Parts: sequence; structure tokens; C-alpha cells
Amino acid sequence: MTFTERKALELRLQQLEKSEQEMAKLFQEEREKIFTRLRELDGQDTPSVSLNYSKQAVKKQQSNAAKKNSPTIETCLRILGHHNAAISASDLRKEIEKESGEKILNMTQFMKKVMSLHPKVTKPYRGMYQLDKREQNTEEK
Repeated sequence: MTFTERKALELRLQQLEKSEQEMAKLFQEEREKIFTRLRELDGQDTPSVSLNYSKQAVKKQQSNAAKKNSPTIETCLRILGHHNAAISASDLRKEIEKESGEKILNMTQFMKKVMSLHPKVTKPYRGMYQLDKREQNTEEK
């Protein structure tokens, strides 16, 4: 197996993503320490302005991540909708990459995200995914 420039770039992207996650965790920990100290100094239970800022920053990060992958997720949903039965992850990946033009680095993580955003996407068997086309009854009995 040869190590191509493409593989090197993909590996570097994965490393950058991991580093970003670690940095975000460090910033969150430092922010919490600062909030704790501010509460001690003010004698208050919660610093209202600081917490609001923190919540807004987290929401902004989440919305940016969702925007980044939404065309690929929409492509995935469209492909799953065209199939009546479950489709293998490898076939689904090939079709998504072909239609969207974007490479999926980790199919398991991608599909976990899709399933969390769209509960009708299910995993009936190992390595198989499908779109549940049945109407969900939201009324309470």
C-alpha cells in the first residue's frame, strides 16, 4: 500500500480535527475555572453574562458543524429514501461520495450524526442502514 499525497492530506485533516477538539476542551475547562473564581469573588451563584456567552459560543460551533455537513447529510437521506430495503454502509458511502463529491472519512461517525439528527434513519443490522418510511404516531394514548 502506497502512501499518497491524498492520504497524507486526509491524515492531516484528521489530526487537525482532533487538535481542535482538544483545544476546545482546554478552553472550556479554563472558562469554567474563571467562572468559578468569578462566582467566589462576587458571592453569586451564577455569572449570568458569562454563562450566556458560553452557551452562545457552543451553539455557534454546533451550527457551523451542521452547516458544513448538511449537503452530504441531505444526499444521504435522499439515497436512503430511494432504497426500499437496508443498504450496506460501503454502498451508501460510495453513492454519497459520488453524488456529493465529498469524501466521508469515518462512515460510522457520519451515520451516528445522521441518525441523531434524523431519527427515521435506523441501523437494523451491523453495517446496514435504512430510512424508516412508516409514519410515526406522535399522539399519546
